[in-house]
Amino acid sequence: MTFRQVDEWSKFLESKPWQFFATFTTKRPMTEKSARRSIELFCDLLSKELHITSMKGADNYSEKPFEVFWVTEPFTKGKEGVHLHALISLPEYWRTRHMERLAFEVMLYLWQKVTGGRKTKSKIDDTLWNRVQIQSYRGESACKYTTKYLTKHLVDWDYFCTFNNADENLQLVVE
Repeated sequence: MTFRQVDEWSKFLESKPWQFFATFTTKRPMTEKSARRSIELFCDLLSKELHITSMKGADNYSEKPFEVFWVTEPFTKGKEGVHLHALISLPEYWRTRHMERLAFEVMLYLWQKVTGGRKTKSKIDDTLWNRVQIQSYRGESACKYTTKYLTKHLVDWDYFCTFNNADENLQLVVE
């Protein structure tokens, strides 16, 4: 990808109303291929969960889509494999403080589900869990951090977008 294309992606991403910046890891090393499979399944399941839960609400239609931009980053300092960084934006229904907290819990649970992490009955056991760090989006620095990897070789990335009132997921393809 050229620097101009990266710049265009940066502008596009900076224009989005992101809510979260997340880092996803696993106990075992993830390859580029396994990272892609995991994040795609995560996005698919989260999209369905957001849609199902919003259907229970009074106003389940949202013009704002569920969006995720993700990129892999190789580990440094001797650790094998990659981890993922993602920018996440939820549909309108999920933008209250209470619903954001619920979405946060759902995201933690789904990452464990798709990557084989576990939770004990009484508490979170860090030896069993795959690490997830989800924080509130705090501006352009998160966009710049994720897009800087687009110029690197051996890095995978994608943009996932779906509307909760649509049957099909839209996935942007860049050539």
